[in-house]
Amino acid sequence: MVAAGTDVDTLFDISLDPGAYQRWASPLMVAAGSGDGASIETVRLLLDLGADPGLVVAKDTAVSFASMGLGWNYRPGGDAARLGLLLKHGAALPPDPEWANRCLCDAARAGDEDRVGLLLGVGLSADGLPDPETREHHPGDWQVTATAKPSTPAPAEPDMLVGPREEEWRPLAFEEVVPEVAEVAASSAGPMIVCGYFWPFARPLMCAAMSGNARLVRLLLERGADPLRRDSEGRTAMYDATTAEVVGVLREAGVPLEDVDMYGRTPLISALVDPEEDDARALALLAGGADPNGSYDRGYTTFMSAVSSGWGVSMLRCLVDAGADPCAVSELGWNAFHGAADRSTGLRHATTVREVFRYLLDLGVDINQRNTQGCTPRDLASMWGNEPQLTVLSELGATS
Repeated sequence: MVAAGTDVDTLFDISLDPGAYQRWASPLMVAAGSGDGASIETVRLLLDLGADPGLVVAKDTAVSFASMGLGWNYRPGGDAARLGLLLKHGAALPPDPEWANRCLCDAARAGDEDRVGLLLGVGLSADGLPDPETREHHPGDWQVTATAKPSTPAPAEPDMLVGPREEEWRPLAFEEVVPEVAEVAASSAGPMIVCGYFWPFARPLMCAAMSGNARLVRLLLERGADPLRRDSEGRTAMYDATTAEVVGVLREAGVPLEDVDMYGRTPLISALVDPEEDDARALALLAGGADPNGSYDRGYTTFMSAVSSGWGVSMLRCLVDAGADPCAVSELGWNAFHGAADRSTGLRHATTVREVFRYLLDLGVDINQRNTQGCTPRDLASMWGNEPQLTVLSELGATS
């Protein structure tokens, strides 16, 4: 096709759905990030045919595709071999600092030490900041990044790319929640990327902690990642750890295992908020020595949180085996049965409710405990219309 006159850098839309947000890419970019058969040899062939490794389309480059793949709706793709070849041929880093940081974050989230090492080697910082020493050797890559300034009014949503900007650009809510981040940003010599929940703003160390790769976490720490940096909800990388090994490495670096975020939750309590998530975080923290009796919100314990969130007997047993007190009572007089019967309970299936309630009884939890307002668990279940809880509590002899 190239011999017949087709431009090797022809752009085409790689969005899969008609009418969806368009995303344009060159054949080299697609080969760099494909998970459907392309390899380093495909990339080498396109380079030999004259494909431009420095092409920038919107905020994408071949490097971003090799680092992140083609997107969530494609098979995972890209690898260190393709990324290394592209960098060797002078491929450009994304000019947008957020997007450049996302390259590192996605590679870290995949647990890919080799890709992370390559990106650190061309100037991306382990903390999500351009590394000034390495940047000197790649001035073209960082020219836009180093001079980027806002040219439009502040967006409605908080701008997570915090740097030495005009006061109106600083999201006050963010500063109030995590003031130490704002202080660091104010003294920063260049753009500073901090973490929210969206991937473009994530920090590499947190993503590496999610991957469970302790060697990668150690690599980022050795390359200067701040172990104590917090995200927009006041959480360190400890909240993302998915293996006991990562928990251990973070503890060695001084990251507290018993910590609180903006909601007052410890890493373990945070890991138990959603039972639809994998249990890896909770199990890793327990294996790493987390206190199973931590509490928040006036004595609402880790065990109560697990029950009210909807975890089954298996997780509850893990907590008890680790030393959790299932019979604890909060300052407001609530016990685990109250948490299971409240309006916000995650226990929705009758079978799970029955299994959990029988387990609580076996542990000695008081099924008729009255809180400071005089309500028993059965009262709460009736008040909030939680039929499975009300039925099972009645079967087990609970009173009002």
